[in-house]
Amino acid sequence: MTDFEVPSVPELYCPFPASVHPRAEEIEEHMMRWAVERELPLDEAHEKRIRRTRWGILVGRCFPFGAFEPTLLFARLYVLVSEYDQIFLEEPASAGRPTRTASNLLRVLTIINDPEHELPKDATVWERAWQEWICDFNAVATPFQQTRFLTGMAEYCMGGACEATYRGRQERPPLAEYLAIRRFTAGLRLSFVTAPIEVGCGYEIPPGLWHRPDVTALTKSHQTVYGYTNDILTCLRDPEMSLPTALAQERGWPLQRAIEAAADMLRQETDAFIRLCAQVRDQGPAPLPQYVDALQTCLAGHYAWYAETGRYEIPH
Repeated sequence: MTDFEVPSVPELYCPFPASVHPRAEEIEEHMMRWAVERELPLDEAHEKRIRRTRWGILVGRCFPFGAFEPTLLFARLYVLVSEYDQIFLEEPASAGRPTRTASNLLRVLTIINDPEHELPKDATVWERAWQEWICDFNAVATPFQQTRFLTGMAEYCMGGACEATYRGRQERPPLAEYLAIRRFTAGLRLSFVTAPIEVGCGYEIPPGLWHRPDVTALTKSHQTVYGYTNDILTCLRDPEMSLPTALAQERGWPLQRAIEAAADMLRQETDAFIRLCAQVRDQGPAPLPQYVDALQTCLAGHYAWYAETGRYEIPH
């Protein structure tokens, strides 16, 4: 590749068949109505961006076998978390105001931990939507699922604070630190995946199974595959925070070589995930085989969505 060629993303390894929820378009429509009714879009341009992203379709692809109402609930979570992350966490930090990001993280974490507490008078519509959502989630989730979600939120906020520090100083984290940040911010991503699977399909993985070493390894491997895929496919849109960028900086590589190395890492991790899927499925018991199938479907749906969303289009 010459200095004048634009880096490109290769076709990525995803050997699982994709599906889509039969009511995916309806989920998308209901999710947007919910967001607009709560005045979450900041302006007309922001509303168009949310519509172009198609968060409801992402959820419909990742969780195609869930009941309608809980799947819709998690579509609301996806638009809430992802848009909040960009507007209230990334943008203030990138503008040199990481303390504003820290304040926003603390406020949302306080709501998640105590949703019945009266919000302050200056609470934003986004914070009120967070309160509504966590109350709705607690009404359908088991105590163990609630605890796991809170743990994921705490890790997400920790990772978000670290990321904000780097963005605020306009520095790129070294590879080891970047991977640590992504592990923490993926704590909520775990809840993004496991809670919709369990709640949507009407079962719980009990603590004894959830903490079994092979199940823990499987879930973490899924999280890593999900994260690597996201980082590779979005690295040209957000070059400051991505696995290829961190690899390029650490090893002195051109970005194209780093993208290809990240794709190799993805293939290796996907192969490890496949081996863990076979191990957990064979050992059982129920509902673990169903959980394994759902994790594979989620990865396929996540990958398919990138061809449909307008969120990561590169401006020319």
